Amino acid sequence: MKKILLISIAMLLTASITCGQSSTVSNPVIIKNNQMELTPANAPLSIIYSTALGGDWKWGVTWIGYIIPSASDDVVIDGSVFITKAQSCLNLTITPNGTLTIKPGGSLTVDGNTVITGSMVVETRGSLITNGTIAGSATIERYIQGNMEWHILSSPVIGQSICNGVFAPTTANFPRSQWEFFGWLSNSSTPWINLRGPGAGNANTINFPGLVFEESKGYFVAYGPGWPTTKSFTGTPNTGDKTCYFNSVSAPWSWELIGNPFPSALDWAQVTGKSNLFLPYYYVYDANKPGGPGFEFWADPTHNSGAIIIDGFIPSMQGFFLQVDQAGAKSLGLPNSARAHDVVKDWWLKEFLVNKLTVKLGNDTLYDETFIMFENNGNNGKDMFDAAKLLSLDLNVPQIYSMVDNDQKTAFNSLPLLIKGVSIPLGIVTPASDSYSLTATGMESFNQLQDLSLEDRKLNYTQDLLQNPVYNFSASEGEDDNRFILHLSGPIGIGEKTTIPVNIYTSQKTVVITCNNGFHNAEVRISDLLGREILTRKLVNDVMNSIQLNVPEGYYFVRVQDDACIKNAKVYIK
Repeated sequence: MKKILLISIAMLLTASITCGQSSTVSNPVIIKNNQMELTPANAPLSIIYSTALGGDWKWGVTWIGYIIPSASDDVVIDGSVFITKAQSCLNLTITPNGTLTIKPGGSLTVDGNTVITGSMVVETRGSLITNGTIAGSATIERYIQGNMEWHILSSPVIGQSICNGVFAPTTANFPRSQWEFFGWLSNSSTPWINLRGPGAGNANTINFPGLVFEESKGYFVAYGPGWPTTKSFTGTPNTGDKTCYFNSVSAPWSWELIGNPFPSALDWAQVTGKSNLFLPYYYVYDANKPGGPGFEFWADPTHNSGAIIIDGFIPSMQGFFLQVDQAGAKSLGLPNSARAHDVVKDWWLKEFLVNKLTVKLGNDTLYDETFIMFENNGNNGKDMFDAAKLLSLDLNVPQIYSMVDNDQKTAFNSLPLLIKGVSIPLGIVTPASDSYSLTATGMESFNQLQDLSLEDRKLNYTQDLLQNPVYNFSASEGEDDNRFILHLSGPIGIGEKTTIPVNIYTSQKTVVITCNNGFHNAEVRISDLLGREILTRKLVNDVMNSIQLNVPEGYYFVRVQDDACIKNAKVYIK
């Protein structure tokens, strides 16, 4: 039987009650609206909040009998209560006279059912987890500054209207400026869907059916001055297990934009069905990313963008990108058990810096970073731990990435533990003619690193980054994105991984072939798309071979075979 919590005037009854113990009580006394009442015989016992008192859930004076509810207690709120720290109860009822507000940093877990006939508000950085049914409406808030910065938004309630003057203009008054609202259509040459219809004053009802937020969908939004900075979602909060379906995916490596559907954070580690993704990363857009606006990503505490704002807990109302595997089950599970209260950040033990190198590209004001890590699970070719690169929506921010198999731009490149060495092509995007710098950090996380150097192919110059980790250079707008190659040599984790794949990429008219172990009796064959042989030769026993081609611009096939493996790649010759 449930713990009995009653006020001291219960002594007026013949029953004897000891707080914190189980008892059987007939017609216990409660206080409601400052009036003493008797509950019906055998009715469930509840803590009843009295409107004569008031304040924080954590204060004893807030509750009848000065007893704070526990996770095993039913709670009925008949006045004004607010929450500033983690609280919990069994079943929750908010009467028509009741108000419950979860403040920033506060959280509430309801293990049973929730009935709302009064008011429930979850403010920005508040959190609500419900494990039973919910009846009634609540308001979930999120602060968005009116500075036209991009945010990926999702709805934590059922049936939230879009065109209500808070998220987008009402259809009766549809201005064309100071706001943006986009959806996402996968497998499209123009995936961004504008809420603005083709004509002035029209909303796009075809791609936004019913003009309501769809469950578990993400939307790109931006707001200027004059818009409410507190976005209020009003409706029945989402609860229970959710499943995101990607039935429209029909091409490899398709990007999908989904959203956290709950009024609490979502623990990415507890999300199910990640094997249906091409990569186990989720991506969010951070307008305040150090160095300039851009995408951050997370797979686990080891594989991430390094920014502390992204820590594996996806906030409430946060949309995020996924790269879906066409051959998978085209679904992702968001179970209720994956929900978490993540309202007060704790950055301890979030970083695991082992054999992880960071390369930063920047000018005087803005910068971007790419990450290269050596681990047991890594491969030279594409693998599940390579995070694809999403370029910033701000075209003023320089961008950097590493290339895998000559066709995948990666923000996080997972490579095998070194035995001899590896060469990694770095791609850059320079938004304007300017002075830039490339900076390497994280060398101290390597147990052994014999050499780390940067090759500038344009200037035919190589700099030792162990001696000088900052390389300054000038670049024009639209600089050759194959200008730089990063060279490393080990041993790093020698003997932990012995089968090292071949990596093939191009720079202008040069085919570069690398193998960390060096080549043993290896041969390369290059042919055009019709299969006509362009070149066949033996490779020298070194970690890198470069082959200069004098052929027309276009795609070519490269096949490398040695005693250990066969590798095929399709490359583009400029």
